[in-house]
Amino acid sequence: MKGKYIRTTLFIAVFFMIVTLCGFSGGQEEVGEVDITFWQHSYPPLNAWTQKHIEGFMAANPGITVNFELIPFEEYIQKVFTALATRQAPEVFESDDFTFVQFIENKALHDIDPVVFGYSNLKEFTAAFEGNSLELVTVEGKV
Repeated sequence: MKGKYIRTTLFIAVFFMIVTLCGFSGGQEEVGEVDITFWQHSYPPLNAWTQKHIEGFMAANPGITVNFELIPFEEYIQKVFTALATRQAPEVFESDDFTFVQFIENKALHDIDPVVFGYSNLKEFTAAFEGNSLELVTVEGKV
């Protein structure tokens, strides 16, 4: 159960970071049609869950298309690191706790702008999450 909680938290946190990078403004300004590519390593119990949430996200955000790509587990980490190194990474990708620190150290991720999600500051944003669920994705006071 704890692993599922961590995986869900990481999925949400990484998704928020990448959405921030894409420059979405929480409906405050028109951005037009947007295509987002999302990579996840193939894990059958998670695949259906993720697809369901992507469909819900797209229904709530007309004009945003999420292209969901499943990568075989054995190839996934190498593919992500190669894509990051060659600046060809997708807008969204799944990260596990053992790789997340490397992404941060290599400046492959950007901190969250809480205003994008309708919060006036980071303290408000983090209060919306359960307990210390963002601890793993918080570095030097930034999420």
